[in-house]
Amino acid sequence: MYSDSAFKEENIKLRFVKTRESLIYQQFKNAFVANLSIIDVMMFNSQAEIKVLLSQYDLIEGEN
Repeated sequence: MYSDSAFKEENIKLRFVKTRESLIYQQFKNAFVANLSIIDVMMFNSQAEIKVLLSQYDLIEGEN
């Protein structure tokens, strides 16, 4: 989907956000479903909790 070479030509360093395995929050009373959208995070968490959750990620470098 992303061409690392196309970004490199424009001097843009391509990186991806990968959430950590520990990122879990309550979704109704069901089992947690990982890797949904930011909208799901916003539906089930307060602003303070969202700030904490958004800090739990690693940046993955694009292909070189």
